[in-house]
Amino acid sequence: MDNKWICHERESKYSDVSLFCLPCSGGTGASYANWKDCISDRIDIYPIQYPMREKRLREPMPDTVLALARQIGDGCIDLLSEKEFAFWGHCGGALIGYELSLYLTEKYQIAPVAFYVASSPAPSISLPLRYQGKLVSDLDLEEFEGFLRKNMTFDEEFYSNKAVLQYYKKITVKDFKLIEEYTYDKTSSLGHNAAYVFVAEPFAC
Repeated sequence: MDNKWICHERESKYSDVSLFCLPCSGGTGASYANWKDCISDRIDIYPIQYPMREKRLREPMPDTVLALARQIGDGCIDLLSEKEFAFWGHCGGALIGYELSLYLTEKYQIAPVAFYVASSPAPSISLPLRYQGKLVSDLDLEEFEGFLRKNMTFDEEFYSNKAVLQYYKKITVKDFKLIEEYTYDKTSSLGHNAAYVFVAEPFAC
């Protein structure tokens, strides 16, 4: 597929709805590469790939959640317009998906039929994640490693490679910075166009 925002997709001639998957902070669309093996072929799967990682390594990340959401919406509007669609938003991806839903509603008059949210509070609740009293974006490399060891499941080979750890920190800090600086606009609303389904305990990231 010739769309830089999509990777590891699965399209089916039997599908009647599309599922767009928005990764967590520091995450990648590759996280959803295996979903095609466990989700019905009645559903097209479109993992979203943010800038700054994998094939988009040299592309800068937008400076706000809203700017990122708008770029995703404009870049994927052809796919979003084809059929009914739903969003899966994990952690920071849930907030991006929320602003994306607002943007699509306001500019294109389309909205997800369902919005699945994992490990994230409602957009109106500001809960920037902290580690040892510091925002994630303010952690040094040693503190960042401690944060990962507490919250992630990487193996020791990952932690022993400081170049990889530094690279991952750069991506993750930028993603968390977007969430930390997000301002909820209580005047905006999706109305009743989408059904929201929370599938995990709130955990802001």
